[in-house]
Amino acid sequence: MSQLYKSPEVKEKLRAVTERMRNEIPGEKTDHYIQTSFGDTYVLEMGDPSQETLVLLHGAMTNHAVILSVMRHLVGRYHLLIPDLPGHAGWSTEEHLDPMGDDCGRWLLEVLDEFKIERCHFMGLSYGCFVANRLIALAPHRVNRAFFMVPAGFILLSAWAVIRHFLLWVILLGITGKDRFFYRILDAVFTERPDGTMVEFFRLTMTGMKPVSGKHKLVDPNETRGFSRPLYVLGCEHDFAVDPRTLPQRVALAYPGAQVEILPGSKHTPRLDDATLRNLADKVSGFLST
Repeated sequence: MSQLYKSPEVKEKLRAVTERMRNEIPGEKTDHYIQTSFGDTYVLEMGDPSQETLVLLHGAMTNHAVILSVMRHLVGRYHLLIPDLPGHAGWSTEEHLDPMGDDCGRWLLEVLDEFKIERCHFMGLSYGCFVANRLIALAPHRVNRAFFMVPAGFILLSAWAVIRHFLLWVILLGITGKDRFFYRILDAVFTERPDGTMVEFFRLTMTGMKPVSGKHKLVDPNETRGFSRPLYVLGCEHDFAVDPRTLPQRVALAYPGAQVEILPGSKHTPRLDDATLRNLADKVSGFLST
């Protein structure tokens, strides 16, 4: 029995939607399946290996195609490596990594070693930032520059906020199957309601995947003392998951030299129109390539 999916059909449909979402982004794609001590790991590679390497780390219950869709305008600017986190909605092992220990950092080190990368840039979305934090705790010298957006791992989620904005609608969607509850979930997460394959993907994860625990280890300033490389943290003004009111203080405790910006008018996921996504990519590459 699958640890992640309620049925084999859901897994197949998610793979098909992932394929379509990937195909919406131009560029040559190379698929890698590598062996790690935590299980099989899928990694998408794009771009010229002679360019600077940038590892993109996706959020919870998503995969490489989702972060590629959001960060599409980074294609051609970097040698991109986009792994699917184990235990999420991608093509890696369904086995979960321990979110309270060092598993995520150790797994990411193995991925870097497989590609013979000593040091590179990282860009994380939400839970992907938590994974990058665990790498920094173990091997800060492997990170050149990092860009975190709506970063998990800094702030303990408010149980009431999660219930009110997310969990209640997930439960009602599961009981009734009614679209209005699904769209309440989308409207809590996205600044503007998406369409197309993004909606198909999230409908499948919200209705066809088993719950994934949101519990994870918060960043510990004692573990990040050895990190002195540039870090940029982008929060969002109306994000229920990563409170923008306390994010700057939490970041300053762990990374005193980090730059912090709060994106006005945005929820957990910014607008997905081309102009906004291009501006976001410009912000990321402007910082990483300084």
